[in-house]
Amino acid sequence: MRVFENNKKRSIKVKSNNMNKILHILLCTVALLCSTVAHAQNFDYGSYKYSVLNSNAKTVYVNGLVNPQTATVNVPATVTYNSVTYQVTNISPRAFSETSDQHYITSVTLPASLKTVDVGAFKGCTLLKSVVFQATEMTAIQSDAFRDCISLETVQMPGRLTTLAGSTFYGCAKLQSMTIPEGVKAIEPTTFNNCRSLASLTLPSTLETIRKYSLGLCPALKKLHIPAGVKTIEGGSFREDSGLEEITVDASNSYFISKNGVLFDKAMKRLILFPPKVPVYEKFNAYYVVPGTVTHIDDYAFDDYPYTHVTLPSGLLEIGEDAFLNGKLIEVTIPASVQHISRDAFSRDNATVYMMSVTPPTTDDTNIKGHTVYVKPSALANYQAHPIWKEAKLMTEIPLDVKEGWNTRCFDFDVQCPTDGTVTPYAVTAFDPSVRSTTLTPFAGGYIPSRQGQGNNEFVGVLLKVNAGGNTVKVTMGEKDYMSGNQTTYTGKNYLVGATVPTFVTVKETRNGTLYTNFGLSNGEFRLLSKDGLTTPSKWNRAYLGLPLGTSSSARSFSFFINTLQTTGIESLKTETSDDAWYTLSGMRVNNPQHGIYIHKGRRILVP
Repeated sequence: MRVFENNKKRSIKVKSNNMNKILHILLCTVALLCSTVAHAQNFDYGSYKYSVLNSNAKTVYVNGLVNPQTATVNVPATVTYNSVTYQVTNISPRAFSETSDQHYITSVTLPASLKTVDVGAFKGCTLLKSVVFQATEMTAIQSDAFRDCISLETVQMPGRLTTLAGSTFYGCAKLQSMTIPEGVKAIEPTTFNNCRSLASLTLPSTLETIRKYSLGLCPALKKLHIPAGVKTIEGGSFREDSGLEEITVDASNSYFISKNGVLFDKAMKRLILFPPKVPVYEKFNAYYVVPGTVTHIDDYAFDDYPYTHVTLPSGLLEIGEDAFLNGKLIEVTIPASVQHISRDAFSRDNATVYMMSVTPPTTDDTNIKGHTVYVKPSALANYQAHPIWKEAKLMTEIPLDVKEGWNTRCFDFDVQCPTDGTVTPYAVTAFDPSVRSTTLTPFAGGYIPSRQGQGNNEFVGVLLKVNAGGNTVKVTMGEKDYMSGNQTTYTGKNYLVGATVPTFVTVKETRNGTLYTNFGLSNGEFRLLSKDGLTTPSKWNRAYLGLPLGTSSSARSFSFFINTLQTTGIESLKTETSDDAWYTLSGMRVNNPQHGIYIHKGRRILVP
C-alpha cells in the first residue's frame, strides 16, 4: 500500500515538472514573437521615423526626424518598408518637440493622407514660420500641437476638421490670420490665447461653442463675426483683447445679438463683451450706459474698458469675475438689485464704489480692501459686520466736487442734501424765451431722486446752488430709492437733461419729434452751446438745459429765477441801497442798465 502511494506521488511530480517546462517554452516563444513584432513596428525611412499604427489597415504615424537638424519638414503621404506600403495618417505626440528637432524646423508640409496631429507634436518649434495642411479632411489637431511656436506666421488649414483642441496655437505670437475649417464645433480653452499678432479670424458655420479664454490676449484682433450656429459663448472668451472694436452676429443666430458692436445674449439679459475700442461717441454718443434689460455682466465683460465711468442698470443681479480688469474705471454705482459680485470685479485699487443696497451683496472679491465704498447711513452697520466688505474704506458722507455758486448734476443714486442751506437742488420747471429766463423749483426736503420711470433707469438732472463758504459740501445716499419699498420720485416738469456719464451733446437735437436747443451752464447762466461736444469729459453726473425753442429763436442765453422768491441771482439786497438802484442777476450794481433783465426795487425788470 505504501509502495503504491509513493509511486503515485512520483508520477504527479514528474507530470508537474513536464508542465513547467512546456509553459516556460511557450512563454519564451511568445516573448520572442512579441520582440520580433515590436521591432517590426518601428522603422526609419528617408528623413523620418515611423511606427506602424495598424498593420491590417497599413497605416503609420510619424515619430520624428532621422536627422534632428532638418529645417524643412515635408511628410510624405505614403512610405514603403519591407515591401509593404503604408499610409501616413498621424503625427505622434511630441514627435518634433522633445528633441533638438524643434530648434531647426522652419516649415512644415503635412500630406493629404493625414488624419491627426497629436498632442504637442510641434510644441516649442521656435523657428517654425509656416505650416501647410494638404489634407482636405482631418479628424483632429490635438492640444498644444503648435503651442509656443513663436515665429509661426501662416497656417494653411485643412479644408475640413472635426476637432481643434485646447491650446493648439497658444503663444503663436506672430500668427496673423486664421480660417478655422468647417466641421469644427468648438474652440476649446486657450486655443488661440496669446496670439498677439492675430488680426483676422474667420469662424466656421459649423461652430457651436466658444470656450473661456479661447481667444484671449489677441490685442491685434479688431473685429469678429459670430456665425449663425453658435449656441454657447463662455465668459472670458475674449479676455484682454484690447484692440477689439466690434463683434457682429449673424442675423439668423438664435442665441446672441450685437448692439453697436457690444455682444449680448439674444434677450439682452447677459452682457458678454464690451469691445475695448468700440467708438463710443460714434455708437452711443456717450461713455457707456448699460441697457436696462441686462441682469448679468459676464467675466471680463469690460476688460480693458478705456473710460472712467459706466452706468449700470437698475435690474442688474450679478457682476462677473474680473469684469473691469485692466480698465480705467474710477467710479461706479452698484445698483441696489445686485446680489453677487465675483472675484476681482474692480481691479483698480483706488476705484470709488457707491453701494445702493442696504444688504451687502455676496462677494468673492477679497481685494475690496483698497476701495472706498460709500453706503447709505442705514446700511453702514451691515457692511461693517460683513467678513469681506468690512475691509473696504466704508463711508456715508460723500464729498461733492462742486464750486461755490451754481452747478449741474445728474446722480445715478438717490441723494439727500443737507437742509442747512449749504446746497439746494432745483429743477428747471418753466422758461420764457421773450425775456430769456427760466424758473427754478427746489426739490422738496433737499431730496434728489434717481433711477425712476421705466425700469427705474431714468435719471434726473438738477441744478445745485452751493453756499458753503468755501467748505466741502457733503451729501449722503438717499434712503428712498427704487428698492426701498417707499420710493421718492420726481414727476414734475424739468428741462434739465441728465447725463450720468460724459455725453456727446449737439447744439440742436430732436427728441420725440420735437426740436430742442441745448444750453450749458456757464458763469451763473445757461448759454447756448457754441458747438457739438462732450459734457465735461473728465467728469460725470452732469446735466444740460434742453429747451423746445423751435427754429426761430435767436436766444443765446437764459438766466434763472427761483419761483419761491421774488429774485434770484441776488439772495438778499442790502437795506442801505437806494430804491432806484439797479442790479444784474448776479448782484452787480449798474448805473445805466442796457438791454436785458435786471433787479429793480425787488422785482425783475426787462430793459428793451
